[in-house]
Amino acid sequence: RYKNNVIPGNKNYFKLSNKEAGIHKIEDQENTFSQLCENSGDIAAYKQYAGKDIRFFYQKEFYVLGIDSVISILTPKKGFHKWRIKKINLSVAGDLAHVYGTHDYIENGIKKQGYFMRIWKRQKNKKWKIVLQVRSLIVL
Repeated sequence: RYKNNVIPGNKNYFKLSNKEAGIHKIEDQENTFSQLCENSGDIAAYKQYAGKDIRFFYQKEFYVLGIDSVISILTPKKGFHKWRIKKINLSVAGDLAHVYGTHDYIENGIKKQGYFMRIWKRQKNKKWKIVLQVRSLIVL
């Protein structure tokens, strides 16, 4: 254990996060994000939860940088995602979260399944934003 929950560094110190509270916060963010994808579409969800410089990877489809590029690439798509968390990892400092799990992509009544990984970063204003997402589909 660290004295007073602080890790000493060279000249700087940073306080350890409350890991359990941070994980619950990210879990809530993920669940709200998934509900927004289902109810209002993926674009609405990314507009609210993605960072402006998000890195966005879709297996064998595309890689884009920035929320404007994400929106332009998703606009012609008519489907939406349902995301299910398998695991959440939180950094010691509590400023980064790694989430992975499974998803369903539903378009025109056809469901495709796959895996995802997301990195959330706590911003200076204390809000969490998605800064990286990787999505893959199971090809049968």
